[in-house]
Amino acid sequence: MAFIPKKVFFEPESLKYPLGEKLLRFFEKKGAPVAFTASHNRLPGYPRRHHRESYLEGKKTLVVGVRRTLSFASCRPSANYQLPLVTSCPGQCEYCYLMTNLGKTPYIRVYVNLEEILSAAGEYINTAKKVMQTFVS
Repeated sequence: MAFIPKKVFFEPESLKYPLGEKLLRFFEKKGAPVAFTASHNRLPGYPRRHHRESYLEGKKTLVVGVRRTLSFASCRPSANYQLPLVTSCPGQCEYCYLMTNLGKTPYIRVYVNLEEILSAAGEYINTAKKVMQTFVS
């Protein structure tokens, strides 16, 4: 089942990357409402009054942006590091830790600067060449 968001926000900087342009064309073609935001932390028109309303709306909202922080969080015991290609997911699982950990920002974010993110992963691998490094997304 394909995920088609109720609304898609683009950070303007994301359109400097080929994947950002491709995603914009894709969602426009699919008829998804597209808007622009200066920051994924401030989405215009995003409900914030009731936690449940915000959570449910967030799971239908996609933000296309650029990952600025290229330091990776530890993700033990499942892996050495989290590979930050996306944040959150469209699932609304009752048991999911995302509902409490993401607080007011449960919306899905995808990052278009994949080459930079993967290059940073390569640096993590190179700093510990004798020890296998594992990543989870």
